[in-house]
Formats: sequence, structure tokens, C-alpha cells
Amino acid sequence: MSNDVGICILMTGRSRGLSEYRVARCEDVEGLLYTCRFNGDRIPQDIFNALVSCFDASRVFYDKKFAEGYAIARQEDLIKELGPGDYQIILLRHPSIRFPKNTASKPNNARG
Repeated sequence: MSNDVGICILMTGRSRGLSEYRVARCEDVEGLLYTCRFNGDRIPQDIFNALVSCFDASRVFYDKKFAEGYAIARQEDLIKELGPGDYQIILLRHPSIRFPKNTASKPNNARG
């Protein structure tokens, strides 16, 4: 089975050096991984737009363990929906990105 579909956790920056984690089902994991390769602190606008498009309705977590647990549950949903396959959970680390506040769902936990 192709690994085009998977669960991605996007780690982005937050105030005071803390992190936010967004979890989303991604239909083109390999394309997203390729798109998200960039160097430096300044993210190109097209990559930023791709991330916002994928993660704009995603749940927001302030604790990595909560995000990972939620990602595992979404992975199990994929297996139920699509049948057996290699549905990976991928962590995208981009601490220099500040996600727009108006796209974030309410946090699921108050840790952080």
C-alpha cells in the first residue's frame, strides 16, 4: 500500500520559546515532506501557504505527548477507514514558524 496518506504532526514556535503541535491527516505526505524542506529561519511564502492549507483546521496541542497520542488515534482511524497499510506518523519540526492565530482550533490541553 502506498504511503501517500498519513498523519503529520507540525511543531511550530510559540511565545517564550515554547512549542505548539498540530495534528492533521495529510493526503500527500511525500509531497508535503518535499515541500517543507527549506533552510534558514525565514520560510518561503509558498511553503507557509502549503502548511496552513494542510493544518488550518487541525487540533492544537501544547504538549508533545498529547499530540502523539492523538496522532496514534488518527492513525488507527486510517486503518479502519482504508484497511491495512503503512500509514506513518511524521513529525515536521519548524520552530521558526508562527502559525496564524485565526487558523488554530482551540487547544485541547493547557500544558506548555
